[in-house]
Amino acid sequence: MMIPIPVAILSKSIPREIFLWIIGKYFLHFDLKRVAKVLSMSLDVEQGLLKCSLDLKGESIPLVVEELRYKIVSRDKMEFLEIISIKTDREWINAICELQQGKQYGPLDKAVVKMISMIK
Repeated sequence: MMIPIPVAILSKSIPREIFLWIIGKYFLHFDLKRVAKVLSMSLDVEQGLLKCSLDLKGESIPLVVEELRYKIVSRDKMEFLEIISIKTDREWINAICELQQGKQYGPLDKAVVKMISMIK
């Protein structure tokens, strides 16, 4: 079941910056919110599926993340973020993301695991 999350509600309950911060820190290794703003986001709580639209600096058309599937993997008493798949409306971004699929990022701080559990 897909649940749309209006950006106004997201900013009051689960800050939209959490999504950018987690993906930026663990997947891209830089602060994504410096170059992007979340316009919309929805999630499927049962499948760990995020969808969003991002306004990227210097781009005239928002980036649509059609699906971002992830899971939290436990190993040696630590948690890691595993990107299962990412599909966007930009072919070149999809090509880069394919190189990262199946990789695990972390270990995640306990606070980050808690934030992700609120987003899931």
